[in-house]
Amino acid sequence: MGNSEAVLLVDHGSRRAEANALLGQVAALVKQRLGAGGIVEPAHMEIAEPTIAQGFTRCVEQGATRVVVHPFMLAPGRHVMEDLPRLVAEAAQLHAGVEFTMAAPLGSHTGIIDGLGNQDHLTCGFSGAQRVERILGVHQRMGRRYQRRDLAGGVQLRKRCLGLLKHLRIFAEVEPPM
Repeated sequence: MGNSEAVLLVDHGSRRAEANALLGQVAALVKQRLGAGGIVEPAHMEIAEPTIAQGFTRCVEQGATRVVVHPFMLAPGRHVMEDLPRLVAEAAQLHAGVEFTMAAPLGSHTGIIDGLGNQDHLTCGFSGAQRVERILGVHQRMGRRYQRRDLAGGVQLRKRCLGLLKHLRIFAEVEPPM
């Protein structure tokens, strides 16, 4: 990637500072991978700064004439398909002669699939029901909003997680599909 091309990583944005900081860390890792002269900036769609317009401007200030916008999101939902292109187009209008392109969301990228298929980092040494409880425990610590739900919400969360685990064949008691 030449100096005239930049990467703008965009996530939703959060009220939690540590959630927003993660995107900055990912941007630093991508920049390191691209090497000296690589232009990589984080931006948040809403709620937090830097905004998409601010991130786009930072890319241009570093010499970018083309900005590749990578949604740091999983699915091609409304934000990816409607909101991000609109917000990026608005930001680009402020910089005559600078082009942009939208990359696909992370979704089914092989790295995501590999990460889901390799749960050893979550379940080290556990098997069967212990692995399920371990994964659910990690999930609940990461997503505190689920802890605030009533008992019925917690049961629904467990059902969804168990369904995902069965689908991924995370634990040995699940029979592979015929």
